Amino acid sequence: MDQLLIRARWQVGRLARQLGAFGGVGIAILIVCLVAVVFGLAPQYRQIQAAARDLSAQKGAAPSVAIAGPAAGEEQLAAFYAALPNERQSAAIVGSLVAIARGQGITLSEGDFKLSVDDASTVVKYQIAFPAKAEYRQAREFIREAMRRYPSLALEGISFRRDNADSLQLDCQLQLALYMTSASQGVR
Repeated sequence: MDQLLIRARWQVGRLARQLGAFGGVGIAILIVCLVAVVFGLAPQYRQIQAAARDLSAQKGAAPSVAIAGPAAGEEQLAAFYAALPNERQSAAIVGSLVAIARGQGITLSEGDFKLSVDDASTVVKYQIAFPAKAEYRQAREFIREAMRRYPSLALEGISFRRDNADSLQLDCQLQLALYMTSASQGVR
């Protein structure tokens, strides 16, 4: 045992001579960083985890993720398709989007609409492009309300342009995509 300690001291001394003063300072800094992580950051990490658990408990228990078997997967897929609006509802949904925009004080110009159909799928994509005049806050609230009301609506792009720096009114280009089930194919 004594031989082992003598050899370890000799190895440490040899390493210290090889590293020199800068190496010793580097090792000291490394040790200080390790101590800071263990005694400083680890307790904070535990506090963050506890706060996250408290937050999830306040919002309600997060749904547990279970590995679904084949039958459950088919049921989930059927539920997904059932949650999508039907293609026949597109005009009513666009009308509702226009009403939401008016409710936010947004002036919509003529929109461009394009239906994309994939023959291999029962889902169709209805692309909607609205030029609009709005304040930034109004555009943000419109998008929030529209996506809350229609979960199958996606924001594909948005651009803003301001005529002058003093104006609150922006020229917006909103690009939305509404995912729906195909009227001709129905639900799988």
